[in-house]
Amino acid sequence: MTQIPRILVAGAVVYAAIALVQAGLVSGLWLETGAAAVFLGAVALLSLSNGEKRLKHAEMRILWICVLCFAGYAIARAGGLI
Repeated sequence: MTQIPRILVAGAVVYAAIALVQAGLVSGLWLETGAAAVFLGAVALLSLSNGEKRLKHAEMRILWICVLCFAGYAIARAGGLI
């Protein structure tokens, strides 16, 4: 196993810890930081997958989810909902 998946998991743990500390400092961020921590954990665990094809499909799904979330945010922002 290369070092890249281990470094990715370590980075995700650090970012999740930072997000949870921020949630402790600002009381209204628990939902957002919890979702971010779960997302980071899922992405990090995907890197430990052995199947190259399965990993590629998961990465493409995650990429499209991010693109669609950004587009939805932009539309909501332009429409005055946010």
